[in-house]
Amino acid sequence: ITIFSSKTGTKGVYLRHGNYISMYYNLSKIYVKKGDKVTAKGILGDIYTSRFDGTTKLKFYLYQDTNNLNPEDWIYQL
Repeated sequence: ITIFSSKTGTKGVYLRHGNYISMYYNLSKIYVKKGDKVTAKGILGDIYTSRFDGTTKLKFYLYQDTNNLNPEDWIYQL
């Protein structure tokens, strides 16, 4: 759907899957652009690693229409 960047420079990607939307946030680089067709398990970008504590964390959100879903239920199926 879109690519975005926060005020701190961290990037994110929104993807549409029918009436589902997934959001991947806390990326340092993005390898896709708006309008690209992506496949399951495809690489969207690089996850940002904190310079302060060395942690690398992806923030993943999943929605069905406007309802926020628990992404753990979906990741388990992958």
